[in-house]
Amino acid sequence: MYSSKVQQHGGSKIVSIPKTIVDLLEIEKGDSMIWELNLEDKTLSVKKKEK
Repeated sequence: MYSSKVQQHGGSKIVSIPKTIVDLLEIEKGDSMIWELNLEDKTLSVKKKEK
């Protein structure tokens, strides 16, 4: 399990991706991410969008 703190930048909230996850998923600057929100259990999933 990994955790990150929410930061503020202008009017947006930012959550950084831990380096271990970046390396495992081969995430690079400019990659698109898919955000899936489940309001029933208040969870958020983030997936790398395939190119």
